[in-house]
Amino acid sequence: MLPVPSEQEPAPDDEAQPDDAGQDQDDLNALYERYWDVMVTLENSEDMPEPDIFDGIAGGELLERQMARVRNFKDSGQWRQGEPVVEQITVEVDGDDALIQACVNEDDWDVLLDGEVVPLAPEGSTPRVMEAERTDEGWLLARTQDAEEATITC
Repeated sequence: MLPVPSEQEPAPDDEAQPDDAGQDQDDLNALYERYWDVMVTLENSEDMPEPDIFDGIAGGELLERQMARVRNFKDSGQWRQGEPVVEQITVEVDGDDALIQACVNEDDWDVLLDGEVVPLAPEGSTPRVMEAERTDEGWLLARTQDAEEATITC
């Protein structure tokens, strides 16, 4: 005869649910890293990629602003080589909104004009602040904030 399963006490809600906050933070960290991968691809290309390069990463105001900025950059004969260093990523989640901050150093991400490196004064790491929103498809980066809004120090 097989044992009959006994009823067990239901687990409290916080134990029954996965660590949503931790998962959101992991998802947003990965999203932010993918954003910078796309920005490197976008700015390092001599040609202007299509906006779908940001699919699943950014939308709305941020997408429009970055595409317009890079289009102007490319139209003036500029592109980049190398990549920035992105460090100290912090994520704060508040429901369906999130704030992502990081220190970004673009000193080794050269700007080229007509194929020649443009000499720029090194700035070192500077804070970047970005808002993300949860959509039906998941998290998307929505807009940037001024560096003065950062609560991190680089």
